[in-house]
Amino acid sequence: MPDIEEITTTLTTNTGTITSIIIILLVTFIVAQIASFWINKTVSTVKGRSQSGSTKLVMLKHIIVSAIYAVGFLIILYTIPALRTFSTTLLASAGLATVVVGLAAQDTFGNMVSGLAIVFFRPFDIGDTITVKEFYGEVIDINLRQTTLKTFDNKFIVIPNSSLNTLTITNWTANTDPTVIDTLVFGISYGSDIERARQIMIDEARKCPFVMKTEEVRAIHGDDEIPDVKARVIALSPYSVDIRLDFWLYKRPDFVAAETYLREAIKKRIDTEPTVHIPYPHTTVVFGNRLETVKKD
Repeated sequence: MPDIEEITTTLTTNTGTITSIIIILLVTFIVAQIASFWINKTVSTVKGRSQSGSTKLVMLKHIIVSAIYAVGFLIILYTIPALRTFSTTLLASAGLATVVVGLAAQDTFGNMVSGLAIVFFRPFDIGDTITVKEFYGEVIDINLRQTTLKTFDNKFIVIPNSSLNTLTITNWTANTDPTVIDTLVFGISYGSDIERARQIMIDEARKCPFVMKTEEVRAIHGDDEIPDVKARVIALSPYSVDIRLDFWLYKRPDFVAAETYLREAIKKRIDTEPTVHIPYPHTTVVFGNRLETVKKD
């Protein structure tokens, strides 16, 4: 190992060495920035023609920039006389160092391998819209350690690459047909008219601007019998009869807008219907032998 005191003495007494280190740092930084700029410019050119090509170029940028800084670091080690022997030994024992580093940083190494696998096996590319667990957003970056998503509400979600190997990923962009079925469940009381409740839900869904019309659904999917909207009883819960409303949307990002629109519209329609009611739980309070039902807000 190099002598720390000898290194300190060299740096404090040899201004030429300090100047060389500063120059090497500047050159390393400039070369890394030039490489990054050149690859970014190429990415912007390729992006319109091939998402997979731009994704690979972004990963290549991260690898090249990391390599440039690593080479600059080794040159600085070799510039300091007290570290010259140490740097030579470091280069000569690169194989052993790789094993040691690999054992010491298995998670980091796993993320790197997973990142390269993502780029070359292409479950998704930069620019794709995906769902990972509860996160839905656009892939804006894939590097050697992590993948970054930008969600619809402008949040940036950072996911380690190794985690993506064990998670189920939905790639919405990979599907050439952007239409998708959404579902809402409404509960009505046991005394309500099921047919009337079903008709209210279907009518309001067909009024929603985000829901596809019958002819559009059938034209896209080539099926003259496929319904645009369906409302079916799916459960007899303790306090309600549950009806599931299925409807087609033009694209996945319309989920939130369509669901909020329909919840409000259907609630307002049910409030005006004498034969359909939304149930709510009751609490029974017992006073001796007397029973009194109290509504629970």
